[in-house]
Amino acid sequence: MSEAQHRPPAAIFRAQVESAARAILAHHPRATEAAARVGLAFAAAARAARDPSALYGCTPASVAGAIAQCALADLYPGGHAPAVYLVPQAARRDEAPELQWRLTHRGMSIIAARAGWGVHTVPVSRADLPGLRVDFGEVLSCPPSDPTAAVTSWDDLAGVVVVIRPPAPAQRVALWVPVGTIAARRRASRMAGGGPWQAWPVQMAQGAAIREVVARGALPLDLPDDSEAGEAEVQPAAIAAPPAQRMLPELPPDFAPDDLPAGDLARVADEGEAK
Repeated sequence: MSEAQHRPPAAIFRAQVESAARAILAHHPRATEAAARVGLAFAAAARAARDPSALYGCTPASVAGAIAQCALADLYPGGHAPAVYLVPQAARRDEAPELQWRLTHRGMSIIAARAGWGVHTVPVSRADLPGLRVDFGEVLSCPPSDPTAAVTSWDDLAGVVVVIRPPAPAQRVALWVPVGTIAARRRASRMAGGGPWQAWPVQMAQGAAIREVVARGALPLDLPDDSEAGEAEVQPAAIAAPPAQRMLPELPPDFAPDDLPAGDLARVADEGEAK
């Protein structure tokens, strides 16, 4: 048996991702370095997954699309507090899953910071509802009943406070997003009963609350849509802001994941077996 056949699936997956990233970022002067960074991030996300093999079996086109999304947003999966979730999802059990690219609440905060906005979220426990004071959607006060406690479950979540600090010197504003509004966004997700909504319900609720505030027009950011169309919506125009320094370049405006041949992702594994 050849040495390539002994390669673990994780190593093959990382090599496949790096190969596809090099093709997508071919115009970048540091394409090899940039592709290695993408491969490292995807490998870290796979290691943290409950079932890494589900990521390894995703369709090449969906993996290429997730790589392109990372390049466009300059945000990556992996780590203890990822900016992006990678979620394999199959319509049927006999079909290969597609890799879904989903922005986390931390990724949204990073995008806001690049544009000069400060954004953070505060999950509110049901025990704290008696002290909540809201006026026209703005939170006037919400003293926690137990400052040492944290909301860790969906059943304990009463809502999320989204605190916004504008770019120019101005007073911060805290907006209330109740759990019923968040639940409606959860139901719109094709993985409402599983995936990240099951694994990280509070973190997903924080992200849904930020998207709700953006949809209201209170936070004028241009957030990338998640892969699943159920949560996509018309976004308000982005505010004018100087471009932030990026590790990866902007992709050509006419780029589409379909431009990358599907064989590019499978080629690494095929070449390895041929050696």
